[in-house]
Amino acid sequence: MDNKFRRRRQAIKRERGRRRASWVLVIVVIFAALGLFLWLRSSEVFAVKHITLNTIAHVSEQAVYEATLEARGESLLKLGTEDIKKRLLENPYVRSVEVYRSFPNTLEITLEEYEAVACVEIGGNAHWLVSQDGRVLEKKHNPSLPLIASALQLKLEPGDTIPANVSEALSVAETFAELNDLGLLPQLSSIMSQTFKIIIASGGEITISAGIELRIGEPTNLEQKFRVAETIAQQYSRENREIEYINVRVPSRGAAKSK
Repeated sequence: MDNKFRRRRQAIKRERGRRRASWVLVIVVIFAALGLFLWLRSSEVFAVKHITLNTIAHVSEQAVYEATLEARGESLLKLGTEDIKKRLLENPYVRSVEVYRSFPNTLEITLEEYEAVACVEIGGNAHWLVSQDGRVLEKKHNPSLPLIASALQLKLEPGDTIPANVSEALSVAETFAELNDLGLLPQLSSIMSQTFKIIIASGGEITISAGIELRIGEPTNLEQKFRVAETIAQQYSRENREIEYINVRVPSRGAAKSK
């Protein structure tokens, strides 16, 4: 009985010894891994040497270089990406940005840019490129884009958002372009110039000036208004009459005046 009890106690001691050895080994491995991590973090093994960028059209390489200047030579293990994202998002053309670490020494940047869909004329002289959601991109005139003219006196800066009534005028150009692309406005397209001017009156009513005047009124029921205008334009074409303006402010009472 004593021998059996003694063997049991010895087995328990050996099991405890193995457990202690296992814990010691785990602790040693953890400290070794931590030491290796700290060494790699402070060494140049994973220092940023290369920065890759997807194809972009508007954001300059110089702007990207300046936004990532502090990251160059920094270890990927200690490099924070939020500051880089924040600096790049300050560029008015940047819609979104992703920054990835690619070991051993590369930083990969993916930018999504805003695209200009119209040019906004503020106060009769300043021209600004704007995106579809009304973001102000830069002070520049692009004659290939629709021109939206507002009499409002505003101070704009790149990255601002244009006023709601000006932004609503973007839907006029967008709806016209969509219907035109579908081939639903053949006669209007033939008598209206490709680059037209959208004029916003002080009361918010909209007129398209493009060879003829197309009086839209409030920017509502746009598809119906354009279809009514197309029907009127076709009728005048069959009668060989030139149009001075088409009024579809109230589409059910659409009318036109000949030159």
